[in-house]
Amino acid sequence: QQLERQKQAMEDEIYQWKQRRYQLEDIESDLARLQLVEQELVMLSTDAWSGNYGQSIAGNMEVQQQEQQRILKKEIYTLKEVAIQQESNTKKSIMQVEKEQQTLRRKVYQ
Repeated sequence: QQLERQKQAMEDEIYQWKQRRYQLEDIESDLARLQLVEQELVMLSTDAWSGNYGQSIAGNMEVQQQEQQRILKKEIYTLKEVAIQQESNTKKSIMQVEKEQQTLRRKVYQ
């Protein structure tokens, strides 16, 4: 019974990691949508400002936008990798618990 509770707790943990990964994927798609909006704003600001000063400001905005996108993508990727690794580790633990259960059942029925 204790092993069964342990197994259930681990399966719940897997479910939580999967939910975390799905949330990260949702964040990723929201980020992609926001990136498009941000790019449109940079283009509009470039059109709105004329001359070297306006182009310089728009260029700086674009560089900052790209750097922020790179950082966010890296963080999301890292978090997804952690979630996948934790899920994998928990699945391995479940397999170990199941083996222990089988061993105990064999001993009981012998």
